[in-house]
Amino acid sequence: MRNSCCLDVGGTFTDCFLSFKGKSARGKADTTTYDIGVGFLAAVEEAAKALDASLDEVVRDLDEVRYSTTIPVNALIQRTGPKLGVITTRGFEDTLVVGRGRSWGDGMSTAEIRNLARVERPAPLVSRDMIVGVQERIDCQGNILLSLDKGDVLEKLKYLMDRGVRGIAVCLLWSYVNPIHEQMIYDVIREEYPEVYLGNMPVIMSSQINPVRGEYLRFNSTLLDTYMHLESADQLYTVGARLRERGYRKSIFIAHNTGGLGKFTRTAAINIYNSGPVAGLHGAMYLGEQLGLKNLITVDMGGTSVDFGLVVDGGIRHYFAYPVIERFRVGLPMIEMTSIGAGGGSIAWIHPESGRLRVGPKSAGAMPGPACYDMGGTEPTVTDADVVLGYIDPDFFLGGRKFLNKDQAIEVIEEKIAKPLKMSTVEAAYAIKQVVDANTSDLIFTETALKGYDPREFVLLAYGGAGASHGCGWAARLDIKKVVVPSQSPVFSAYGLFEMPAVHVYESSRMVQLQKYMDPSFLTDYLQFNSSVEEMQARAKRDMAAEGYQPDDLSYVLELEMKWGGTQISTLTVASPRLFVSSDEDVKSVIDAFEARYAGIYGAAAVSREAGTEVLSFRLKVIAPRSSYVERALDYAGESADDALKGKRQAYWPEPGKMMETKVYDFSRLKPGNVVRGPALIESVDTTTVLPEGHRLTIDRYLNSIIEKG
Repeated sequence: MRNSCCLDVGGTFTDCFLSFKGKSARGKADTTTYDIGVGFLAAVEEAAKALDASLDEVVRDLDEVRYSTTIPVNALIQRTGPKLGVITTRGFEDTLVVGRGRSWGDGMSTAEIRNLARVERPAPLVSRDMIVGVQERIDCQGNILLSLDKGDVLEKLKYLMDRGVRGIAVCLLWSYVNPIHEQMIYDVIREEYPEVYLGNMPVIMSSQINPVRGEYLRFNSTLLDTYMHLESADQLYTVGARLRERGYRKSIFIAHNTGGLGKFTRTAAINIYNSGPVAGLHGAMYLGEQLGLKNLITVDMGGTSVDFGLVVDGGIRHYFAYPVIERFRVGLPMIEMTSIGAGGGSIAWIHPESGRLRVGPKSAGAMPGPACYDMGGTEPTVTDADVVLGYIDPDFFLGGRKFLNKDQAIEVIEEKIAKPLKMSTVEAAYAIKQVVDANTSDLIFTETALKGYDPREFVLLAYGGAGASHGCGWAARLDIKKVVVPSQSPVFSAYGLFEMPAVHVYESSRMVQLQKYMDPSFLTDYLQFNSSVEEMQARAKRDMAAEGYQPDDLSYVLELEMKWGGTQISTLTVASPRLFVSSDEDVKSVIDAFEARYAGIYGAAAVSREAGTEVLSFRLKVIAPRSSYVERALDYAGESADDALKGKRQAYWPEPGKMMETKVYDFSRLKPGNVVRGPALIESVDTTTVLPEGHRLTIDRYLNSIIEKG
């Protein structure tokens, strides 16, 4: 088994899953936003200590480092990115400014959209005076109608440089069909302003980032990548430098939101967005495979947010139809993960107009953190509530490495929540827990139902630092009978990185009619279909070879954006049963797959095969073999968990509605087959499972906690 170090850098904690010389361990450290490398190495060092190894020894002997992060997104949220310029086709300078008819509502909740009096357009990433148009024109077939004027490009480039741009997005009309003019502009910029003058200034082309139809989405994707590029590059350089100082000489791989890993030197900044939660979803898929569970609702509750995803029929099948990054709709294929601000650090507050209790989306983060951290935080958070309720032991937080100030938690909840709502401090703390659990449960129900599923038919997988504490609360509201808390729950997204294969995704927009209106015959010019796939496959083989993979090791998945013919606008993405087509049978199988998918969503009566069938875009995923970490199955040791009982403490339970003496178990001493009945608390170094009355927790052979009601 490879020596692999997997790290997930979140807004509050940096998590590490380390596989080293046939053993595994985990580590957790505060995320150090001032220097990501500090928290990064601290988490690795903690995992190394658990294996009786030194940090230098581990780093020096690693075969690979795998990495995911949410930090570069902060530049986008806080608008702290660099000053950018945009070069586009003359006459289309207002594409980003005007947007689409409903672009003002992108990234907003239904409640926010309904409150029209308060709706505001998102703050632009680039001001209108920094968008310039150049003289050129290519038509929809890729033919050059008006050649690019180099003198015009130089004039517009000088205009942008004189205004202090630190990044340029090049977004020309129809460049996804023929990128020659974008490449010429890129060459002019590098010729006139080489690196010796520009330094690390990104010049990003839309034909490179998102070569698909729809200029508004393509322009947004390119601009967002340019905006996040510098902070992403700086962070990755810092991490790489820290590792090299310790003797690491191998590659660094980073998770992509498309569902796989790539070398960080070949990764676009926009592909890092939401990569940590996607890694956790992959870990859930492979854990479900190990446990024989095909349908999973995955909920990752960390310090800043709750991330939700679905594993259906043993696979990850849901991509965003219209992905939104912050408040901007993009055209990239991204695995669907939905997030809300409901993590352990989410701040509880009283709505000034309604007088009702709210939790999130604002978070206390890692610094200053919740009030109980005693690092200057003055707002009540979910973690403060869990401390007041007795669920978290202030003397055993992170295994005793961080001591929490319970008095401080009591004080802020009493002053800012309990007194305004005229309730006791404990009642206020439990109200915070109820609100955050309700917010998450509502999200799960809505997102599951919208996809046509009944949450009661799923198993809930609860992970993240706070997932085990709130999992039973979510399940109760959704009438889900079984909850699984993985053995690697506190660092599960980092564990999921170990399970992710190397994946690259390629896209091509080309309209191909598989069947025409009222015509029973099928496509006969197979080159129309196959040439797009062949072009993407050639790029895939080249890129994977650069990462050390052999062509015979690769597998491919083709996805097609399809619709019925005629005037239909809406499309569906379908997994193609054929990589290439060479017969009527092949073409028919593709149409049949689309019809089955369409009927499954809209009903059989909505199928309109006589209208013909069209492919609008091709998406090819190339997948390299993964190296799975296989937990050793342990022998059962009987039901009695008495050996793991570490004591009792006061904790709040809704029935009988008061604090009561509760058994506390040490998770590290629980063995396969042990059973714990609620009410009880099961503590590990970096999380606590809250087990209500009427629930039974069983440890399986892989040390996962299986919780069942009744």
